[in-house]
Amino acid sequence: MAYNYDYITDHNAKSYTPGRGGKSWDGTVVIHWWGDPNQNPTAEGVVQFFERGPGTSAHFVVSGTGRKVYHLVSNADTAWHAGDWDANCRSIGIECDPRCRDEDYDVVAEVLADLWRETGVEPMLYRHSDFFATACPGNYDLNRLNDLMTAKYRGVVQPAPARQPDPVPAVEIPQPTKFDEPKKMRTLLDQTELWDLNTAPNWKSKKTFSKGEVVEIAGFVEYYGAKYYMTRWSLSKGTKYGFNSNDLEEIIEEKPTEPVVENPVEKVADNQQLTTTQDEPKTDQNKEVEVQGEEKNEMSHNIKNDEKAEKTKKLTIPAQFKSRKFILAVASTIVALLNYCFNWGLDAGQLLTIFTPILAFIGVEGYADAQERLMK
Repeated sequence: MAYNYDYITDHNAKSYTPGRGGKSWDGTVVIHWWGDPNQNPTAEGVVQFFERGPGTSAHFVVSGTGRKVYHLVSNADTAWHAGDWDANCRSIGIECDPRCRDEDYDVVAEVLADLWRETGVEPMLYRHSDFFATACPGNYDLNRLNDLMTAKYRGVVQPAPARQPDPVPAVEIPQPTKFDEPKKMRTLLDQTELWDLNTAPNWKSKKTFSKGEVVEIAGFVEYYGAKYYMTRWSLSKGTKYGFNSNDLEEIIEEKPTEPVVENPVEKVADNQQLTTTQDEPKTDQNKEVEVQGEEKNEMSHNIKNDEKAEKTKKLTIPAQFKSRKFILAVASTIVALLNYCFNWGLDAGQLLTIFTPILAFIGVEGYADAQERLMK
Protein backbone atom coordinates (compact mmCIF):
# COMPACT_ATOMS: atom_id res chain seq x y z
CA MET A 1 0.00 0.00 0.00
CA ALA A 2 1.28 3.45 -0.96
CA TYR A 3 1.35 5.98 1.87
CA ASN A 4 1.15 9.73 1.66
CA TYR A 5 3.98 10.09 4.18
CA ASP A 6 7.47 8.74 4.91
CA TYR A 7 6.67 5.31 6.43
CA ILE A 8 9.69 4.09 8.46
CA THR A 9 9.82 0.54 9.88
CA ASP A 10 13.51 -0.06 10.62
CA HIS A 11 13.23 1.04 14.28
CA ASN A 12 11.79 -1.05 17.11
CA ALA A 13 10.66 -0.14 20.60
CA LYS A 14 12.23 -2.26 23.32
CA SER A 15 9.34 -2.23 25.81
CA TYR A 16 6.28 -4.09 24.56
CA THR A 17 4.43 -7.40 25.01
CA PRO A 18 4.08 -9.87 22.10
CA GLY A 19 0.43 -10.53 21.30
CA ARG A 20 -2.53 -8.91 23.03
CA GLY A 21 -3.18 -11.22 25.98
CA GLY A 22 -6.03 -13.05 24.26
CA LYS A 23 -7.68 -9.82 23.09
CA SER A 24 -7.52 -7.88 19.83
CA TRP A 25 -7.59 -4.30 18.64
CA ASP A 26 -11.19 -3.06 18.94
CA GLY A 27 -10.67 0.27 17.15
CA THR A 28 -9.49 2.22 20.21
CA VAL A 29 -6.71 4.71 19.38
CA VAL A 30 -5.03 6.62 22.19
CA ILE A 31 -3.57 9.98 21.16
CA HIS A 32 -0.37 11.15 22.95
CA TRP A 33 2.13 13.95 22.61
CA TRP A 34 5.75 13.46 23.50
CA GLY A 35 6.85 16.51 25.47
CA ASP A 36 7.11 20.26 25.96
CA PRO A 37 6.71 22.01 22.58
CA ASN A 38 8.87 24.92 23.81
CA GLN A 39 11.90 22.60 23.76
CA ASN A 40 11.46 21.88 20.04
CA PRO A 41 11.49 18.08 20.43
CA THR A 42 12.02 15.86 17.41
CA ALA A 43 10.53 12.56 16.34
CA GLU A 44 14.05 11.11 16.03
CA GLY A 45 14.81 11.86 19.68
CA VAL A 46 11.60 10.14 20.82
CA VAL A 47 12.29 7.09 18.64
CA GLN A 48 15.75 6.70 20.15
CA PHE A 49 14.21 7.06 23.59
CA PHE A 50 11.82 4.15 22.91
CA GLU A 51 14.61 2.07 21.37
CA ARG A 52 16.52 2.22 24.67
CA GLY A 53 13.56 0.66 26.46
CA PRO A 54 12.65 3.05 29.28
CA GLY A 55 9.57 1.00 30.21
CA THR A 56 7.16 2.72 27.82
CA SER A 57 6.45 2.67 24.08
CA ALA A 58 3.90 3.41 21.35
CA HIS A 59 2.89 1.79 18.10
CA PHE A 60 3.52 4.96 16.06
CA VAL A 61 5.57 8.15 16.39
CA VAL A 62 4.23 10.78 13.97
CA SER A 63 5.45 14.27 13.03
CA GLY A 64 4.36 16.70 10.37
CA THR A 65 7.99 17.76 10.03
CA GLY A 66 9.03 15.83 6.93
CA ARG A 67 5.70 13.90 7.17
CA LYS A 68 7.49 11.08 9.03
CA VAL A 69 5.72 8.07 10.53
CA TYR A 70 7.78 5.61 12.60
CA HIS A 71 6.10 2.23 13.15
CA LEU A 72 7.85 0.87 16.29
CA VAL A 73 5.48 -1.85 17.58
CA SER A 74 3.43 -4.23 15.42
CA ASN A 75 -0.33 -3.62 15.54
CA ALA A 76 -0.70 -7.26 16.60
CA ASP A 77 1.39 -6.65 19.74
CA THR A 78 0.75 -4.68 22.93
CA ALA A 79 2.59 -1.38 23.38
CA TRP A 80 3.02 0.06 26.87
CA HIS A 81 1.44 3.48 26.47
CA ALA A 82 -1.99 4.04 28.11
CA GLY A 83 -1.12 3.47 31.77
CA ASP A 84 -3.99 0.94 31.83
CA TRP A 85 -3.27 -2.68 30.94
CA ASP A 86 -6.74 -3.49 29.63
CA ALA A 87 -6.62 -0.41 27.42
CA ASN A 88 -3.13 -1.37 26.20
CA CYS A 89 -4.34 -4.83 25.12
CA ARG A 90 -7.15 -3.47 22.91
CA SER A 91 -5.75 -0.15 21.63
CA ILE A 92 -3.16 1.43 19.36
CA GLY A 93 -1.02 4.26 20.73
CA ILE A 94 0.15 7.18 18.56
CA GLU A 95 2.77 9.67 19.79
CA CYS A 96 2.18 13.03 18.08
CA ASP A 97 4.32 16.12 17.65
CA PRO A 98 3.45 18.42 20.61
CA ARG A 99 3.53 21.57 18.45
CA CYS A 100 0.07 20.66 17.10
CA ARG A 101 0.66 22.30 13.70
CA ASP A 102 -1.57 21.88 10.68
CA GLU A 103 0.93 19.47 9.15
CA ASP A 104 0.91 17.42 12.35
CA TYR A 105 -2.91 17.09 12.26
CA ASP A 106 -2.77 16.18 8.61
CA VAL A 107 -0.26 13.34 8.83
CA VAL A 108 -1.86 11.84 11.99
CA ALA A 109 -5.25 11.87 10.23
CA GLU A 110 -3.63 10.15 7.24
CA VAL A 111 -2.33 7.35 9.49
CA LEU A 112 -5.78 6.91 11.07
CA ALA A 113 -7.47 6.74 7.65
CA ASP A 114 -4.97 4.09 6.51
CA LEU A 115 -5.69 2.01 9.64
CA TRP A 116 -9.39 2.19 8.79
CA ARG A 117 -8.76 1.05 5.18
CA GLU A 118 -6.39 -1.81 6.14
CA THR A 119 -8.48 -3.29 8.98
CA GLY A 120 -12.03 -2.30 8.09
CA VAL A 121 -12.39 -1.04 11.69
CA GLU A 122 -13.22 2.63 12.21
CA PRO A 123 -10.79 4.18 14.73
CA MET A 124 -12.31 5.59 17.93
CA LEU A 125 -10.13 8.38 19.30
CA TYR A 126 -9.32 8.82 23.02
CA ARG A 127 -7.01 11.09 24.91
CA HIS A 128 -4.25 9.59 27.06
CA SER A 129 -5.82 11.43 30.02
CA ASP A 130 -8.99 9.32 29.56
CA PHE A 131 -7.06 6.38 31.04
CA PHE A 132 -4.36 7.98 33.17
CA ALA A 133 -3.89 11.16 35.23
CA THR A 134 -1.79 13.23 32.84
CA ALA A 135 -1.85 16.43 30.74
CA CYS A 136 -1.17 14.35 27.62
CA PRO A 137 -2.04 14.94 24.77
CA GLY A 138 -2.01 18.65 25.54
CA ASN A 139 -3.78 20.87 23.01
CA TYR A 140 -4.77 18.22 20.47
CA ASP A 141 -8.37 18.58 19.30
CA LEU A 142 -9.73 15.05 18.82
CA ASN A 143 -12.88 16.27 17.01
CA ARG A 144 -10.68 17.99 14.43
CA LEU A 145 -8.60 14.83 14.03
CA ASN A 146 -11.71 12.70 13.64
CA ASP A 147 -13.15 14.98 10.95
CA LEU A 148 -9.85 14.97 9.01
CA MET A 149 -9.60 11.16 9.30
CA THR A 150 -13.15 10.69 7.99
CA ALA A 151 -12.60 13.06 5.09
CA LYS A 152 -9.37 11.32 4.08
CA TYR A 153 -10.98 7.90 4.37
CA ARG A 154 -13.77 9.03 2.04
CA GLY A 155 -11.37 10.73 -0.36
CA VAL A 156 -12.74 14.27 -0.08
CA VAL A 157 -9.75 15.93 1.53
CA GLN A 158 -7.61 18.78 0.27
CA PRO A 159 -4.14 17.87 -0.98
CA ALA A 160 -1.59 17.44 1.75
CA PRO A 161 0.72 20.36 2.49
CA ALA A 162 4.00 20.37 0.64
CA ARG A 163 6.73 18.46 2.42
CA GLN A 164 9.00 20.77 4.38
CA PRO A 165 12.69 20.12 4.97
CA ASP A 166 13.70 19.14 8.48
CA PRO A 167 14.68 22.21 10.48
CA VAL A 168 18.01 22.28 12.23
CA PRO A 169 17.22 22.03 15.93
CA ALA A 170 18.50 24.87 18.03
CA VAL A 171 17.76 23.57 21.50
CA GLU A 172 20.05 24.98 24.16
CA ILE A 173 21.23 22.51 26.76
CA PRO A 174 20.03 23.76 30.18
CA GLN A 175 22.36 24.22 33.12
CA PRO A 176 22.88 20.98 35.06
CA THR A 177 21.42 20.46 38.52
CA LYS A 178 24.16 19.34 40.91
CA PHE A 179 23.67 16.85 43.74
CA ASP A 180 24.72 17.81 47.26
CA GLU A 181 26.92 14.71 47.29
CA PRO A 182 28.00 12.57 44.31
CA LYS A 183 26.11 9.28 43.93
CA LYS A 184 27.49 5.92 42.86
CA MET A 185 25.43 4.27 40.13
CA ARG A 186 25.62 1.01 38.19
CA THR A 187 25.08 0.58 34.42
CA LEU A 188 22.12 -1.64 33.49
CA LEU A 189 22.58 -2.40 29.79
CA ASP A 190 25.14 -4.61 28.08
CA GLN A 191 26.00 -1.51 26.05
CA THR A 192 25.30 1.56 28.16
CA GLU A 193 26.04 4.72 26.20
CA LEU A 194 27.47 7.97 27.52
CA TRP A 195 25.76 10.40 25.15
CA ASP A 196 27.21 13.61 23.80
CA LEU A 197 24.27 15.93 24.40
CA ASN A 198 25.64 18.45 21.89
CA THR A 199 24.83 16.02 19.06
CA ALA A 200 21.06 15.86 19.77
CA PRO A 201 18.78 14.96 18.10
CA ASN A 202 21.20 12.88 16.00
CA TRP A 203 22.61 11.35 19.13
CA LYS A 204 26.20 10.17 19.18
CA SER A 205 27.85 8.16 21.91
CA LYS A 206 31.01 9.45 23.55
CA LYS A 207 31.80 6.13 25.25
CA THR A 208 30.21 2.71 25.69
CA PHE A 209 30.14 1.01 29.11
CA SER A 210 29.50 -2.65 29.89
CA LYS A 211 26.73 -3.83 32.18
CA GLY A 212 27.55 -3.59 35.89
CA GLU A 213 30.18 -0.85 35.72
CA VAL A 214 30.12 1.70 38.55
CA VAL A 215 30.17 5.42 37.74
CA GLU A 216 30.14 8.48 40.00
CA ILE A 217 27.26 10.83 39.18
CA ALA A 218 27.38 14.45 40.37
CA GLY A 219 24.26 15.93 38.75
CA PHE A 220 21.71 15.75 35.95
CA VAL A 221 20.13 17.72 33.15
CA GLU A 222 16.67 17.36 31.61
CA TYR A 223 16.93 17.47 27.85
CA TYR A 224 14.67 16.34 24.98
CA GLY A 225 12.05 14.98 27.36
CA ALA A 226 14.46 12.79 29.30
CA LYS A 227 16.81 13.04 32.28
CA TYR A 228 20.54 12.58 31.72
CA TYR A 229 22.94 11.87 34.57
CA MET A 230 26.29 13.64 34.37
CA THR A 231 29.52 12.40 35.92
CA ARG A 232 31.69 14.41 38.29
CA TRP A 233 34.37 14.56 35.60
CA SER A 234 31.91 15.89 33.01
CA LEU A 235 30.66 18.63 35.33
CA SER A 236 34.15 19.64 36.42
CA LYS A 237 35.33 19.89 32.79
CA GLY A 238 32.19 21.63 31.54
CA THR A 239 31.48 18.93 28.94
CA LYS A 240 27.92 17.98 28.00
CA TYR A 241 28.05 14.19 28.35
CA GLY A 242 25.31 12.22 30.09
CA PHE A 243 23.77 8.79 30.70
CA ASN A 244 20.06 8.34 30.17
CA SER A 245 18.59 8.00 33.67
CA ASN A 246 16.83 4.76 32.67
CA ASP A 247 20.19 3.15 31.92
CA LEU A 248 21.56 3.51 35.48
CA GLU A 249 20.54 2.47 38.99
CA GLU A 250 21.74 4.05 42.21
CA ILE A 251 23.86 1.92 44.54
CA ILE A 252 22.52 2.13 48.07
CA GLU A 253 25.36 1.50 50.51
CA GLU A 254 24.46 -0.24 53.75
CA LYS A 255 25.24 1.65 56.92
CA PRO A 256 27.54 -0.16 59.39
CA THR A 257 25.69 -1.65 62.32
CA GLU A 258 26.30 -0.01 65.69
CA PRO A 259 27.97 -2.11 68.40
CA VAL A 260 25.62 -3.61 70.98
CA VAL A 261 25.95 -1.83 74.33
CA GLU A 262 25.54 -4.14 77.31
CA ASN A 263 22.54 -3.21 79.41
CA PRO A 264 23.73 -2.68 83.01
CA VAL A 265 20.29 -3.66 84.34
CA GLU A 266 20.49 -7.01 82.54
CA LYS A 267 24.02 -7.51 83.86
CA VAL A 268 22.84 -6.98 87.46
CA ALA A 269 20.02 -9.45 86.84
CA ASP A 270 22.53 -12.01 85.56
CA ASN A 271 24.67 -11.55 88.69
CA GLN A 272 21.64 -12.00 90.91
CA GLN A 273 20.76 -15.18 89.08
CA LEU A 274 24.33 -16.42 89.53
CA THR A 275 24.16 -15.70 93.30
CA THR A 276 20.86 -17.52 93.54
CA THR A 277 22.40 -20.50 91.79
CA GLN A 278 25.32 -20.57 94.23
CA ASP A 279 22.94 -20.56 97.23
CA GLU A 280 21.00 -23.60 96.05
CA PRO A 281 21.05 -26.74 98.33
CA LYS A 282 24.14 -28.90 97.92
CA THR A 283 23.76 -32.36 96.46
CA ASP A 284 25.52 -35.49 97.79
CA GLN A 285 27.97 -35.24 94.94
CA ASN A 286 28.77 -31.65 95.86
CA LYS A 287 29.23 -32.64 99.53
CA GLU A 288 31.65 -35.44 98.56
CA VAL A 289 33.67 -33.03 96.44
CA GLU A 290 33.67 -30.56 99.33
CA VAL A 291 34.99 -33.23 101.83
CA GLN A 292 37.71 -34.23 99.40
CA GLY A 293 38.69 -30.61 99.13
CA GLU A 294 38.90 -30.25 102.92
CA GLU A 295 41.08 -33.40 103.16
CA LYS A 296 43.43 -32.02 100.56
CA ASN A 297 43.68 -28.75 102.45
CA GLU A 298 44.45 -30.59 105.75
CA MET A 299 47.14 -32.74 104.10
CA SER A 300 48.68 -29.65 102.56
CA HIS A 301 48.67 -27.99 106.01
CA ASN A 302 50.37 -30.99 107.68
CA ILE A 303 53.02 -31.15 104.99
CA LYS A 304 53.78 -27.50 105.51
CA ASN A 305 54.06 -28.03 109.30
CA ASP A 306 56.43 -30.99 108.81
CA GLU A 307 58.59 -28.94 106.48
CA LYS A 308 58.65 -26.12 109.01
CA ALA A 309 59.60 -28.55 111.84
CA GLU A 310 62.36 -30.04 109.71
CA LYS A 311 63.81 -26.60 109.05
CA THR A 312 63.58 -25.78 112.77
CA LYS A 313 65.29 -29.10 113.60
CA LYS A 314 68.13 -28.29 111.27
CA LEU A 315 68.64 -24.93 112.96
CA THR A 316 68.39 -26.31 116.58
CA ILE A 317 71.72 -26.56 118.60
CA PRO A 318 72.29 -30.10 119.97
CA ALA A 319 71.55 -30.44 123.72
CA GLN A 320 75.10 -31.57 124.61
CA PHE A 321 76.50 -28.30 123.32
CA LYS A 322 74.23 -26.43 125.72
CA SER A 323 75.14 -28.54 128.83
CA ARG A 324 77.10 -27.10 131.77
CA LYS A 325 79.81 -29.75 131.36
CA PHE A 326 80.51 -28.63 127.79
CA ILE A 327 80.47 -24.94 128.69
CA LEU A 328 82.91 -25.44 131.62
CA ALA A 329 85.22 -27.57 129.47
CA VAL A 330 85.28 -24.89 126.78
CA ALA A 331 85.85 -22.15 129.36
CA SER A 332 88.80 -24.05 130.93
CA THR A 333 90.36 -24.52 127.50
CA ILE A 334 89.98 -20.82 126.71
CA VAL A 335 91.60 -19.79 130.02
CA ALA A 336 94.58 -22.07 129.37
CA LEU A 337 94.99 -20.66 125.83
CA LEU A 338 94.73 -17.06 126.92
CA ASN A 339 97.27 -17.64 129.68
CA TYR A 340 99.65 -19.07 127.14
CA CYS A 341 99.03 -16.40 124.50
CA PHE A 342 98.96 -13.33 126.69
CA ASN A 343 101.41 -14.53 129.37
CA TRP A 344 99.16 -14.03 132.33
CA GLY A 345 101.78 -15.60 134.57
CA LEU A 346 99.78 -18.60 135.78
CA ASP A 347 101.95 -21.64 136.23
CA ALA A 348 100.84 -25.27 135.97
CA GLY A 349 100.13 -25.56 139.66
CA GLN A 350 97.87 -22.55 139.63
CA LEU A 351 96.04 -23.80 136.56
CA LEU A 352 95.59 -27.20 138.18
CA THR A 353 94.13 -25.54 141.23
CA ILE A 354 91.60 -23.74 139.02
CA PHE A 355 90.70 -26.71 136.81
CA THR A 356 90.51 -29.47 139.46
CA PRO A 357 87.07 -28.49 140.81
CA ILE A 358 85.84 -27.99 137.27
CA LEU A 359 87.06 -31.39 136.13
CA ALA A 360 85.54 -32.99 139.24
CA PHE A 361 82.16 -31.36 138.51
CA ILE A 362 82.27 -32.49 134.86
CA GLY A 363 83.07 -36.02 135.92
CA VAL A 364 80.24 -36.21 138.46
CA GLU A 365 77.72 -34.75 136.00
CA GLY A 366 78.85 -37.14 133.29
CA TYR A 367 78.41 -40.12 135.59
CA ALA A 368 74.89 -38.96 136.54
CA ASP A 369 73.90 -38.52 132.91
CA ALA A 370 75.20 -42.01 132.07
CA GLN A 371 73.19 -43.57 134.87
CA GLU A 372 70.05 -41.75 133.73
CA ARG A 373 70.41 -43.03 130.15
CA LEU A 374 70.92 -46.58 131.40
CA MET A 375 67.69 -46.39 133.38
CA LYS A 376 65.77 -45.31 130.26
